[in-house]
Amino acid sequence: HTRSGCDWSSDVCSSDLALRVGLVLYFTGSHGKEGPLAVGRSHLSPYLAQLEAGFHELGYSTVDPNPFGPTLEGFSPMDLHIRFGRRWSAFDGYLHPAMSRPNLVIRKFSYAHKVLFTEGEDGDTPRAVGVEYFRHGLPTAKKAYASKEVILSAGAVQTPKILMLSGIGPAEHLASVGVPSRVDLPVGQNLQDKYGAYIGPFVLDDGRGSRLPEVLSLQNYGRWLLTGGGSIASSSIEEIGRAHV
Repeated sequence: HTRSGCDWSSDVCSSDLALRVGLVLYFTGSHGKEGPLAVGRSHLSPYLAQLEAGFHELGYSTVDPNPFGPTLEGFSPMDLHIRFGRRWSAFDGYLHPAMSRPNLVIRKFSYAHKVLFTEGEDGDTPRAVGVEYFRHGLPTAKKAYASKEVILSAGAVQTPKILMLSGIGPAEHLASVGVPSRVDLPVGQNLQDKYGAYIGPFVLDDGRGSRLPEVLSLQNYGRWLLTGGGSIASSSIEEIGRAHV
C-alpha cells in the first residue's frame, strides 16, 4: 500500500492486469480478453509439437505460461505481446491511440534524471511537482512541471535509479555517492533477476528443424508482410517451462 491508499497487492494487480490484457488463448479464467495490450503466440517451429510430446512423456502437463494458472509446474508455448506477427507494446496499446489528444505532449529523445519537489515548510511533507530531464544528449537540463501528479514508469532498473537520484532511497548509500537524502527507503533492494537457459540444438529422426537461411527467405519475408505469419514472426523464444530438477 502507498501513502495515498492505492492497493498494490498481488490480488489487486492481477485483477487489474486481467482488464488490461487482451488474451484470446486458453486459461482465460485468469486473463482478460478485451484489453488494449494484445497477447498472442508467435510462429511456432514445426518440431515444437514433438518437444511438448516429450514433456508429456516425462509427466509434465501443459500449463498457463504465466503464474496464474491452476498449477505452476509444467510447460507451455510462450505468450507474447504480439499482434499480426509484430511486437505490440504499451506504446501501441495506450500511447498511440492517444497521440491526437490536445493535453498530451511527447518529448522524444528525452531521459528523466530526477524528480523535482516543493520544499516542505513548517513540517509539511515535500511534494513531487515535476521532473528534470535531458534531451538529445545535451548537457543542459530541462524541467517539466505537473499540474496534478508525477508518475514514474521507467522500468525495473531506471525507476529506482531516478528515485535515488531524487534523494529517495537508502540514506547510507545515497550519502556514499554524494546524493542528499530526502526519504530513507529501501529503494532498489528487492530487484530480482530471472534465469534461463537455452537448450539445444536438437537432432530429430524425421529431420524437422529451422535453419537461418531458410527462415530468412524471400518467400517467408513476403508471407510475414502480407499475413503477419510464418517463421519471420517467430520470437525465437517459443516454449517456457517450470520443473523441479
